[in-house]
Amino acid sequence: CLCAFFLTLLPLPVITPDFCDLRAAATQPRLIPFESVRDIGRFAADRGLSMSPAALLRNSAFYQVVFNFLLLMPLGIFLRYLYQIGFGAMVALAVATALFFEVTQLTAVYGLYPCPYRLFDVDDLWLNASGALLGYLVAPLLFFLPDLEQHRPQRAYETVDPARRLAAFVIDIALVQLLVGVATLPLSNVTWSRELLHWVIVAIWFVAVPLLWQGRTLGKRLLRIRLTGADSTNEANGEAMAPGLAQLIVRYAVLLAGPALISLLFNRFTQPDADGWVEGFLPLIGLLLLAAEAIVLPGFVLLRSDHRGLHDLLAGTTHVAVSQEDEHTVKKATDKSQPKGAR
Repeated sequence: CLCAFFLTLLPLPVITPDFCDLRAAATQPRLIPFESVRDIGRFAADRGLSMSPAALLRNSAFYQVVFNFLLLMPLGIFLRYLYQIGFGAMVALAVATALFFEVTQLTAVYGLYPCPYRLFDVDDLWLNASGALLGYLVAPLLFFLPDLEQHRPQRAYETVDPARRLAAFVIDIALVQLLVGVATLPLSNVTWSRELLHWVIVAIWFVAVPLLWQGRTLGKRLLRIRLTGADSTNEANGEAMAPGLAQLIVRYAVLLAGPALISLLFNRFTQPDADGWVEGFLPLIGLLLLAAEAIVLPGFVLLRSDHRGLHDLLAGTTHVAVSQEDEHTVKKATDKSQPKGAR
């Protein structure tokens, strides 16, 4: 999926004075469905080609449609083979992933560039998503792949290693960025409103959702892990209890808001003066803060035997694995935690 994302962005262009003038065509989204399919006929007509199979092999517009369709097919195979997710979840993830790619292009990599340099095309949405769904449907036909349930030891479910946590976190961050990009499009000229809405979405995703979903975000659910209180257990069944509101706020304040504040301070400390110089020790302080952040946050996770980061230690939280057999138990607890009218 990461390789597919890079294919939609790279190579990153150099910003020049005429950057937007050279890419004027990419600034207007293409919202007419099946226009890319019509491009195949237009390309053939312009070059005097027929629509025969042999001629299609010389039609670059045909290749664009085919490879857009194939782009996310491995994602569908991967998610069904490794995680056995349901079809509804696959539809949601396929659409969300394709939409994330397109919104990233439409927003010029979320404001990193002065204007889009890749075209937002509604056809790419359905082609990418359809390819992922086809991958999901054909995954059972790959009978030559080993049966993971037989070959994977039970300990693989019980152990929550840093790679598994990182994968869940990357999924969550990608989906949050997608939501932020879509939600803030109408607010492109109001900076403070964009920032406020950004942090509201972050709070809902990382605090409100785990509160209602027994310590799980969507990323954690896909990777079958959840947050719990490090020292809290349910007296009735001895299982670890989900973290409370205060624990979630502390955890994500350290994990997300802390690094954001450090980056803000670094940018503030390195603002040049009227002559273009950056003076004093403040830039050095900002650099030291960034270095400390880059060392401390992953350092705790990698060096501790329980892989609890600084944010987990301060919040009193940890991760536990949720096997397929435990899914119904977590679902029952989730249903009980919600008001009757919300079910």
